[in-house]
Amino acid sequence: MRAFLRHSAVATRVSKPLTTRSFSASWDKPFPSILITKDGITAQGSFAESQAKYLKPDLAAVGELDTLLAKKQLGIVAHFYMDPELQGVLSQLKWPHTLIADSLAMGEAAAVMAKNGAKAIACLGVDFMSESVRANLDSNGYHDVPVYRLSKKKIGCSLAESAEKQAYLAYLTNAAKTPNSLHVVYINTSLKSKAWAHHIIPTITCTSSNVVQTILQAAAQVPDVSIFYGPDTYMGENLEQMFQNIATLPDDQIRKIHPAHTQATIKSLLSRFDYFKEGNCVVHHMFGDKVTKRVRSDYADVYTTAHFEVPGEMFTLAMEAQNDGRGVVGSTSNILNFIKDKTAAALDAGSNERLRFILGTEVCAYSTRRVARFNYRGSCRDMCLGWHDYIDCHERPSRVGKGHVVRDHAPSGNHLPRRGRCDCHRRRQRGPGCPRRRRLFVRRGMRHVSVYEDERPGRTV
Repeated sequence: MRAFLRHSAVATRVSKPLTTRSFSASWDKPFPSILITKDGITAQGSFAESQAKYLKPDLAAVGELDTLLAKKQLGIVAHFYMDPELQGVLSQLKWPHTLIADSLAMGEAAAVMAKNGAKAIACLGVDFMSESVRANLDSNGYHDVPVYRLSKKKIGCSLAESAEKQAYLAYLTNAAKTPNSLHVVYINTSLKSKAWAHHIIPTITCTSSNVVQTILQAAAQVPDVSIFYGPDTYMGENLEQMFQNIATLPDDQIRKIHPAHTQATIKSLLSRFDYFKEGNCVVHHMFGDKVTKRVRSDYADVYTTAHFEVPGEMFTLAMEAQNDGRGVVGSTSNILNFIKDKTAAALDAGSNERLRFILGTEVCAYSTRRVARFNYRGSCRDMCLGWHDYIDCHERPSRVGKGHVVRDHAPSGNHLPRRGRCDCHRRRQRGPGCPRRRRLFVRRGMRHVSVYEDERPGRTV
């Protein structure tokens, strides 16, 4: 297993002599996309090509891992946002105790795997996901089933860490002074931060899939409850916007969302809803205003999707699309199901329309594979999945210094601070593919070698 993971890591690369290019010079390029038809897959853009490549993984690696997992009786739960080369192999395994899913489903699946004979679980994700897996195993009585992580080092997450800071504890302490207060905390946080929160204020955990229903149910059950959501600022802002949108609907439509609510109750809830203002995921942070304007101007006729964690501009765009029946906002699973439903409708209608989707979330190779498999079985002419978070971002250094070039901008063009840790799901701390990882082009002899700051000798993350 360790050998396979090492094999999938990105090695130091040798590049051609540098030519300075700005981010804006390449901004007009089309978004990277994958065209899926019943006959095959075509990728546009280097990033999309890397995704498509691993939809057909090395069968030798698949067979080797299958044999090893069966021998060790090891179950694997991996997050949607792991790297494509890893997801490509995992999705081809015959070993039954393997799942690629969101953080909640990972924990639940681990307990099922243990029930069905798995002797240990490997969690491919950040630390709070491993904690969730451990907690689910313990709560189901599988205390003797060990959970293995990707590294002995801390595998953090910028969003989860924001819930452990003094600013968040102060926010909760102040919230607890409000009568009938309830803290709704995002599942993407550590068990430690959840425990501290519950010590301060009554706390309930939510996911991106059930957060809306969780808040609406709490408001229906507890009279005059005051909801304090955290730590994801973007999700809190987007929830507020969604409730404002719901408050404009007729009562009969609101009851379809939740039977206990009307315009009056939603408006009342809005007056008692608050969210933390200082936490976000650095990966979703890249969906800024510039990207949103590009989607509006160049991709107005495309189905638009957005995760709850993206900034407000992108969420607003996807919300407008959802209201028109041409988009969706929600979790990764919600986005995947929306794409599958639209594809199924086109297949049932015998349509030759090219279905195009903008994915407003982190890259999910597994979702691409599932949609591709679904489309192969049908007769729809073709469909196109496009990412607006990566536009050949790894090929565009932003400035030249003495002997090296440093790229320190997110693909959206929004500047991100250089201080602090960036621990996105897809790799460990500032690993390959991370938008805040600083790429250096160092001159060695007559050539330029592309390395990353944390890969230089003597440097640790």
